[in-house]
Amino acid sequence: TELDAYLENMYQALQNTYNKETYFSTETQTANAMTLDFEIVPPENKEAVVQTLVNAVTNANTTIKTGVLGTKSIYSALGEANQHKTLLDMTITPEKCSFGYMIDNGATTLWEYWDKAGETFNSNLTPGNAVWDSQNHAMMGGGPATWMFKGLGGITATGAGYDEITYRPGVESELEYVDTSIDTLKGLAESNWDIVDGDLVWDVTVPANSTATIKIPMKDAKTITESGNDIFQKDGNGITYVGQEENGDYVYTVG
Repeated sequence: TELDAYLENMYQALQNTYNKETYFSTETQTANAMTLDFEIVPPENKEAVVQTLVNAVTNANTTIKTGVLGTKSIYSALGEANQHKTLLDMTITPEKCSFGYMIDNGATTLWEYWDKAGETFNSNLTPGNAVWDSQNHAMMGGGPATWMFKGLGGITATGAGYDEITYRPGVESELEYVDTSIDTLKGLAESNWDIVDGDLVWDVTVPANSTATIKIPMKDAKTITESGNDIFQKDGNGITYVGQEENGDYVYTVG
C-alpha cells in the first residue's frame, strides 16, 4: 500500500543517514537507546549497538546520561537485551546522575535534574531560584519501574489484558532473590525467584484463563523440575516443552 511504501522509504532513509553498524548517529546513550527501543536497529546490527550502549554507560562511570525521553528507552533497550546487571548498577550507584544519588540526597520524589535542589546547574531558572525546579518529575520513573516488573521480576504481558504472559527472571542482575506480583484483570500474576547454591528456585503464578510462556535462563542446566517432577527438555503435568532458544533459555508453555 501507499502507507507501507512510505514507511519503508522512511526506514531506509534512517538507515542510510544514521546507521553506522555499531551505533546510530552518535555513540551517546540516548541515541542508541531510543533506536533500539523503537526497533529501528536491524537485527544484524542489534548486538553491536547494544554493546555500544553498554559501553556508553560504563564510560560514564555507570551513570545515566539520558533525559526524560531517553531514560525510558535505556531501561527498555537494555532490559530487552537482558543487560540487567548494567541496569541495576546504574540505578543504585551513589554517583551523581542516578536514582541512587537522588535517594542518598534525601529525595522522596523524582527530580527534574540530576543535580540537588539549589545547586548551580543548567536550569531554566537562575541559580538562586533553581530550588524551584520540579521535584516531582514522575515520568522519569516509568523506565526503571517497568524494568523492575518485566526485567527483574520477569512478568511481561504479551497479550491484551494479560491474556498471554511471558515469564523470565532477570538472573543476569546477580541479585539473590526478587519477588514480583501484578494484580491483573485475569487475577494475580506472580514471579518469585531465588538463587540457592547456584540453582534457580522459582515460584510462578499464572492467572486463571491466561496462557503463559515460561523461559528458564539457565543454559547449563542439567535438571529442571516442577513440583518435584522431572521436566528437563520434556513435557510435564499441564506443561509443554517448546525447546531451547539461541541464548540458552529453556522454553515451556502453560495453559
